[in-house]
Amino acid sequence: MSIIRPPYTGDAVLDSWTNQITQQLNMGLTPGIDTSSGASSSGSNGNTIIYLYQKSSSASAPAAPTLVSYDYSDINNVTVTANGGWTSAVPATSLKYLWVTFRYVSKLIDTITGSNTWNTPVLLASNGDDGEDGDNGLNTATVLLHKKNTSSSAPSLFSGTFTYTFTTGVLSGGTLNGWSQTAPSLATGEFLFSSSAVASSAAATDTVAASEFSTPQVTGIAGTNGTDGTDGDVTRTLYLYDASINQPSAIASNAGFNTSTGNASDTGTWTTLVPSIPTGQGLWIASATVTKTNNAGSFVGGGWTIYRASGYDGSAGANGPKFATKRVYKASVNQPSAPSVNLNWGTGAVIIITSGWSETPPVAVVTSTTKVWFSDCFFTDTSGFAGATTVTGSTPRQSTSFSGLVTFNSGDFALDGSTITSIDGGNITAGSLNVTTADIGTLTVTRLKIASVAVSDLRHAEQGVRTQPSNQNYNLIHSLTIPVIANIPIFVSAAIMYGPSSTVTLGSMFVSRTRLFPTYISGGIQTWVPLQIHENAQLRSVSYKLQGSDSNILTDVLVPSVTGPVTLNFQAQSYLQNPNGTIATLPMTIYRSHFYIQSVVK
Repeated sequence: MSIIRPPYTGDAVLDSWTNQITQQLNMGLTPGIDTSSGASSSGSNGNTIIYLYQKSSSASAPAAPTLVSYDYSDINNVTVTANGGWTSAVPATSLKYLWVTFRYVSKLIDTITGSNTWNTPVLLASNGDDGEDGDNGLNTATVLLHKKNTSSSAPSLFSGTFTYTFTTGVLSGGTLNGWSQTAPSLATGEFLFSSSAVASSAAATDTVAASEFSTPQVTGIAGTNGTDGTDGDVTRTLYLYDASINQPSAIASNAGFNTSTGNASDTGTWTTLVPSIPTGQGLWIASATVTKTNNAGSFVGGGWTIYRASGYDGSAGANGPKFATKRVYKASVNQPSAPSVNLNWGTGAVIIITSGWSETPPVAVVTSTTKVWFSDCFFTDTSGFAGATTVTGSTPRQSTSFSGLVTFNSGDFALDGSTITSIDGGNITAGSLNVTTADIGTLTVTRLKIASVAVSDLRHAEQGVRTQPSNQNYNLIHSLTIPVIANIPIFVSAAIMYGPSSTVTLGSMFVSRTRLFPTYISGGIQTWVPLQIHENAQLRSVSYKLQGSDSNILTDVLVPSVTGPVTLNFQAQSYLQNPNGTIATLPMTIYRSHFYIQSVVK
């Protein structure tokens, strides 16, 4: 069977990577390394190949290693160490010669001594020698010559052979005949002529003959100055202000500004500053645009535009009519006559009233024959100027005001003509209330009895770490007793955090179950609770101990079919299901448990 040898590129990272791939491939081509144990019977010893590398500056092969340790126990993290400058990866040094040696091994972990067990080191690759320097590249540059002339005809040309220096850009030699590398400045009517050639050479200079230059072309002409343009117009927008009830008089077109400066100026009642606005007047603004044509002469106005900027207070209006209502009271056995009442409009107080009448209602006594009467007085002043008004109240009507104990037998109460049947009980304090039917929005009580329905207290139990026995039967975790009413639901929540108490056999499944089991004390076991069973299973599928914990949670709303005390038992069981289907006992360790019951009010 041939062994694959890794290629060598000179890139340390790439060569190390290809070496690792090659080793993995060779392990697949050869029998595997001896394992500690098999699933059924022991296999024969296998082997694999270890490659070692070394770089040197000499073409002579280095000596084989005499001490090598390796560890293949973790195939994803193989370690190999060797003496004599040998390594398991291609060295990253720049030395020229790369050597390789190898040998077979058949153990997971071992130390090899002696050089005679290793393959004779051979040259795997070598770096090439430096090549000869290449030829110098070409220098190139565009050479320009300029000359001016007073006509559009080309001036006399340059002649001879020139030398161009690439580092300085200077053209020397030959006869320039007035031509230069710098373009001259031009006077009015002069023409600029330019000619170009290309210098190209691998040397520092190049010889350029006059014949290599292009035919001179006109590249610039000095024009004459144009005539000055006329000055633009100067314009200004001006504002004047006035305060008046009605629109002030108009302003003449050429008034209200200085014709020399173009600034606004006072004219008539118009001013350049905003005046204070007297009561009943408004602010008026006049605007105009003045122009000085071509910035010469005087400013001329184009007319003023006047508009009102703010309103003004109007005159006081007539007094409006006034209205008022008063209710007065009187205590009397019989219905009294309507009272006469005088109202002061300035203070709003009643200043004159028929004797026996008052704005304060008297208190009616339950055992008295005296009644409370009221009369409504409506006051009107259509002129708006009256100081007081006297009116006769409406026909007295009986009202109700009371103190002490009152019993309501029948009928409705009226407030401002509208029937009411509710009572404000915000300040009612009672030791005991007997209510046949009540509609209550929000109720806060310590304990409440409504007919025969009792709101139960909270039931709760919890416990810490313990070992639950395993006999393939359900075992009790918590037990709580609570009084229930038929068809009144109760809320139940139960949970455990657990794990197997010992090692689970490889391939076996650890099963745990929890359930709620009710007992009705008066009549034994009842069937009104659907038995809710929650099961978890943990499978050990790898060669490690089954670790960690799991949780099992039960929540339900139960509706009992009986009335009386009910005991709810929270139970659990655990067992081991082997790969062959047999069942074995295995206790569970319960790290934490809780059991919670609360009534739900119907």
